[in-house]
Parts: sequence; structure tokens; C-alpha cells
Amino acid sequence: MRMNQLTEPQIMAINKELSDISVEGHLKQKILDDIKLKRSIGSYAGSRHASGLPVRGQRTRNNSSTARRLNRVERHL
Repeated sequence: MRMNQLTEPQIMAINKELSDISVEGHLKQKILDDIKLKRSIGSYAGSRHASGLPVRGQRTRNNSSTARRLNRVERHL
């Protein structure tokens, strides 16, 4: 359906669904907070995040270049 074909109750239902979902800025902040929590409690995953290495058990001998590029804590800023 196109936007101009929606009725008022349908628009309100869509707005209600979207308000329940965390999107863009809130989601990025939640991910950063989770990483910060892991680093502060000293978990293994937090130390891997801090050093920019793969976090979920991948090999580092050959294929960790993507993780080194993406596992920077500032990646969402």
C-alpha cells in the first residue's frame, strides 16, 4: 500500500510498532554500552574487543584482518 492509501488506524498501528523497536542511534548506543560493560568487568570478550581481535572464537593466523578493521570500540561513533 502507498502511504496516502493508509487509514488513520493503520498509521497509528505502524507508529506504535516502530516506537517499540530500538532503531539507529539507540541501537548503536546499546551496542557500545554492552562492549564497555564487557571491558569493565574484565571478560575475555572485552579484552578481545579492546585489542581489536576476533571476539567469537575465529582463527587469527590467517583471517583476522576483517576483525582488526571492525572490532575497534569507536566503530559506531
